[in-house]
Amino acid sequence: MSKTVNKLYKHNTTIYKVILFLITTVAIVYLFPKGGQFKYEFTKGKPWQYDNLYAPFDFAIDKSEEEIEEEIKAIEEATKLYFQFNKAIVSEVKEAYQLRVSVYNVSDSLSKNDIDFMVLTGNSIIDNVYKNGFIEVTSEGIISDKNSFIALKRDNQVQDIIYNNLLYSKDVFELIKNSLGDQPYTYSQNINLSILSEVIKPNVSYDNEFTQKVIDESVNEISLSKGKVSVGELIILKGDIVEGKKMAILFSLKGQSESKLWTNANYYWIVLGYTILVSLALLMLLLFLHKYRKEIFDNNTKVTFIFCNVVLIISLTISVLKFDNRFL
Repeated sequence: MSKTVNKLYKHNTTIYKVILFLITTVAIVYLFPKGGQFKYEFTKGKPWQYDNLYAPFDFAIDKSEEEIEEEIKAIEEATKLYFQFNKAIVSEVKEAYQLRVSVYNVSDSLSKNDIDFMVLTGNSIIDNVYKNGFIEVTSEGIISDKNSFIALKRDNQVQDIIYNNLLYSKDVFELIKNSLGDQPYTYSQNINLSILSEVIKPNVSYDNEFTQKVIDESVNEISLSKGKVSVGELIILKGDIVEGKKMAILFSLKGQSESKLWTNANYYWIVLGYTILVSLALLMLLLFLHKYRKEIFDNNTKVTFIFCNVVLIISLTISVLKFDNRFL
């Protein structure tokens, strides 16, 4: 055991250099861009500097981010908003109304006919209120154009109605007063007004979750391409201005070319190639130091400083390339 430790201690500088070499190689390969390079440079509005370009393979013409954003915006504007009609609230209101009315008995102020007519009128008003629905306050400002259509969900059915057909709080109160008859109200009418004003509550609310789900489904169906270019097809002539459809095709070809190289099949082979190239470059650096700069090679601190500078410069270069290659 002690002999092994002594050997390791004796060759600690060499072991350190090997570890430094491996760490630097891994770091540089990790920093390298994982994508192919398009061999043509072009600028919008400038002439095409190269020979006539023909499609090297079949590829789709990608839509620009602006075009996709416009389609998403159009879908959001065209999609009807969904509202939920709660039938359970209608039943609750009718039960509450019957319970409140049942406490009134025949007296000097109320005859049997008055109570019967009061109940008949009250039930009729409730049915009218909930014919299309009574929208809650928090959902009133969802739509600016009240004459636009909305989708009203009743159980598992969806019905298209005009948003303006839904009743607001002020509309409900006006409907109750107009349905009760002309003022001044009788004793039974005042009782009905009081009960109906208290028991009737909103039963229609905006269903944001379902609306967003419908929008997301439509957005997911958006095609990311707007055509196809076949192999051998002319893309652009020498001297043509890079703009419009030609520019869109060139951007699509660039993206396809850069991604075509880095497929699952050859990813590891390319990384292996990177590793070999980087290893050879660093190995030559170490051999140069060993042959011509022996005093530096024997000083691990100086070797570490050199390798760190290599990694730093590569990191800065790649960062600039990702930001804007014009600053390189």
